Amino acid sequence: MKTDATKNSQEDQRNKAEKAFGKLMVFDLNQAVKEKKSLFIDHFLTVLELLDTGKNLENFAKVFDATRNTIDKLPNKEAVCFAGCSHCCNFIINISSFEAAHLAQSIKETKSLEEIELILDQAAKKHETTKKMDIFERNQYREFCPLLVDHKCSVYESRPFACQGHSSTNLDVCISKSNLEEPKEKSLSTYMKALSPLVIDAYSEAMSSTFSEEQTDEFLEDGYMTIEAALVKFLPIDEPLNHWLGELKQSSFDSK
Repeated sequence: MKTDATKNSQEDQRNKAEKAFGKLMVFDLNQAVKEKKSLFIDHFLTVLELLDTGKNLENFAKVFDATRNTIDKLPNKEAVCFAGCSHCCNFIINISSFEAAHLAQSIKETKSLEEIELILDQAAKKHETTKKMDIFERNQYREFCPLLVDHKCSVYESRPFACQGHSSTNLDVCISKSNLEEPKEKSLSTYMKALSPLVIDAYSEAMSSTFSEEQTDEFLEDGYMTIEAALVKFLPIDEPLNHWLGELKQSSFDSK
């Protein structure tokens, strides 16, 4: 039987989710997205539940897996993607600081020292080129991801949520958009899984809602970075995930 305290806690969590969703809808009036409100609310509450027993690496890993599984289950009709097709792998991709640390940890656990050094060298060169670009310049810029090997993702199981959420129903559009010589006029979202941004937003909003104001800056505003910046920051560190958690603790949150 649920206690009054439990009921109040669950009500508070749902109110948080409703508020977060409402904030997103200020910028997106698409009725189709509004109708998927339950998807956002459900994943938001899942993240809160997973972190309820403590903000530790085990629970953060559960959040990562839950988010990946939710994106995997989204409708993906008539996708033309296949192994070796890398036409969407030359865009600038931004990831959260937790994804960055998770990605670096995976690389360090699965790659040789020589492979890591090559990835870091390629990432550093691309980061140096793009770090001073504004948003418009970055949207136009094309250069292959440093994690590609023979046009295949070498970290496929640990790839960022934004990459996981991409799929295409039109190969010709992908080829046109990925052309390194031609200007890009259309938004990348024209062939992104329609609902994956909603899941990613739910993950981000739920995570940040459990943090202090200083941590929210660390995780969201200061924490989002390009894949290349993430690799430059976290790959040289022995334990990227422990380092990430240490940065959050320094931002003054009370870990259970």
